[in-house]
Amino acid sequence: MSGRAGWRLGRWIHGTVVALICLFLVAPAAVVIPLSFAGDAMTRFPPRRFTFQAYSNFINGPGWINATVFSLEMAALVMVFAVALGTATAYGVTARQGVVKKSLMVLILMPIVVPPIIYAISIYALLAQLGILGTFTGFVVVNVVLASPYAIITIRAGMESLDWSLLRAAAVLGASPTRVATRVAAPLLMPSLVAAGLFTFLASFDEVVVAQFISGPFAVPLAKRMWDGILYRWDPAISAISTIQIALTIVTLIVFALLRRSQVALAEPTTMRRTQEGGQQQ
Repeated sequence: MSGRAGWRLGRWIHGTVVALICLFLVAPAAVVIPLSFAGDAMTRFPPRRFTFQAYSNFINGPGWINATVFSLEMAALVMVFAVALGTATAYGVTARQGVVKKSLMVLILMPIVVPPIIYAISIYALLAQLGILGTFTGFVVVNVVLASPYAIITIRAGMESLDWSLLRAAAVLGASPTRVATRVAAPLLMPSLVAAGLFTFLASFDEVVVAQFISGPFAVPLAKRMWDGILYRWDPAISAISTIQIALTIVTLIVFALLRRSQVALAEPTTMRRTQEGGQQQ
């Protein structure tokens, strides 16, 4: 077998393996979406009839809208706190070097490295002592801790590619620290901030393991409500909600890809300028 033929065979095998992996990942969504239009006929695939009964159950069923509103409000508040905390923490980590920086990153990643069940058991006792177990405030506190690492990692990546000379130039020209942060740094970091907000929103909106421990009669997020619906009594609304979540996830990924493209476009002039400066110095 010639080298060119072997290269083509290897490329074909690689493409086939990648296609099979993608098919395996997409297959659950490809099943859930058609079943959301099948009504009660959840045991047959493909569905034999088309109906919006599942979506009607979601809108008119008991508890679904309340759980959805609870999750949206909680996730939105978590997003605000996590992005604010993540920005400050990412700035502190970026300013450090060596062992200190690595140690800080290990501590930051702990909430997403530790198994959720261990975190749920430990946070249960803490929330009980604080008197916020089974409350909206308790959910916000817990999910801020869980979602902040995603914000810190995303914003830190944006800060490390930031041209800090622009901030120093604004300060030299007389801009106050607040003005530098809001008029110079914030626009440059906007793609990273928006991406961090999307990640933290999704992370807190879909969290279900810890919610099993800290939920109460008046604090039931949508993920917990869906889990109970699957465990105790199947409701067609679950397939409709899953389809809506898949659609939102796809939209989020598209937005994130567009933000990454814009961030790369913003970073290209700085990279080219630094390359030219390096060539002139040589």
